[in-house]
Amino acid sequence: MRFGGDTLAFLRDFARVDAPWTVRTRAAGRFAAHHLHRLVRKRPLIVRWEGLWLELPMQRTPAARAYYFGRPDRWEYAFEERFLRRGGLAIDAGAGDGVQALFLARVLGASGEVIALERDEAALAAMATNAALNDLGQLTVMPVHTEGDAPAAYPALDAVCGERDPDFIVIEAVGEEAAILAGADALMARGTPLAWLIEVPRGRPAETGYLAALLERRGYRFCVYDVRTNTLRRRDWRNPRSRRLLAVRDVEEVTSRIREERPELD
Repeated sequence: MRFGGDTLAFLRDFARVDAPWTVRTRAAGRFAAHHLHRLVRKRPLIVRWEGLWLELPMQRTPAARAYYFGRPDRWEYAFEERFLRRGGLAIDAGAGDGVQALFLARVLGASGEVIALERDEAALAAMATNAALNDLGQLTVMPVHTEGDAPAAYPALDAVCGERDPDFIVIEAVGEEAAILAGADALMARGTPLAWLIEVPRGRPAETGYLAALLERRGYRFCVYDVRTNTLRRRDWRNPRSRRLLAVRDVEEVTSRIREERPELD
């Protein structure tokens, strides 16, 4: 096996991932099989993940990492599975190649909707391919077009949603969190979404503090989801171990949701 950048990245993930050895062993086998497929077949590999079909391109992508190791963020995906309801609306701003957006679309079902915003052309193409593989009509891919050299701003979520009330908004566009939050001020003023999940910039506590202040001003509190007990725990946004903020508007309502019996996903 050729020892290159992709292998080094996999070894870093292997060392850092918080997972039992059974998951790590399976990840090593999947990585080896994918690497061999690329060398021999020289074309993308289509695999099954979380009840979805994923096309893994020749280059390393977040979709490939999800296939190797399972859910990229275990407590967050478990929270989404328990919290969201069929027929709801979720938004993923900065969706990348769409792994999270695909998962959200599966949880919300055919009667729901996920709006995925992204500006990278390669990521948009990968997301569209995977949406088509799974016949996910409930996933709306919204390109953020760039003109010239300057990246285009993400559209205001107030305008994206209109009169609809999203249950859940994910922000994965690092460095643009504050602008995206500012564009959702009317949504938050009317009490939605019930929860935000925001990837925060590493090593920049002042920026994270500003985001926390914006959310607290609109009545949000910060929590972490405990998968083992199926409960929410309050947390300080300054916690250095987490790279994502889960901001909840009504802890009691969210707790009631996650404790309800849920039908099995298709």
